[in-house]
Amino acid sequence: MGLKLSAATAGEELLSGAALARQWASADLFSGALGGCLCAGGFHVPIDAAAVALDLLAYLEDKYASSDKAPLAGFVKQAMAGTGHFGDWLASLDHSTLQAEDLATLMADLKTTLDTMSGSRGFACA
Repeated sequence: MGLKLSAATAGEELLSGAALARQWASADLFSGALGGCLCAGGFHVPIDAAAVALDLLAYLEDKYASSDKAPLAGFVKQAMAGTGHFGDWLASLDHSTLQAEDLATLMADLKTTLDTMSGSRGFACA
């Protein structure tokens, strides 16, 4: 299963929970070289992936609750209460019972955040 958010170019992967899980697994957040803020020389404690996932879900739950998307807010809130691995939860979105529009919204928001965590050499202060 995959969602098409816009016209896909040749070879572009459809947006799916499995694709988001792969992107999460390869996010620079998990890099062994990442020690925190690059401008501090990498001497900070690495960022806790579970805390990042929980913060992301809390943000989305509040966003959807404030946007009168109660079913979507409830779905995300339920995920926050779960004890599973975030990557597993992302992959499970492919079998979600959410309405197609809500699922597309959630996946697009997750992809937006994961895109900012991928392809960089760690976080840098501006």
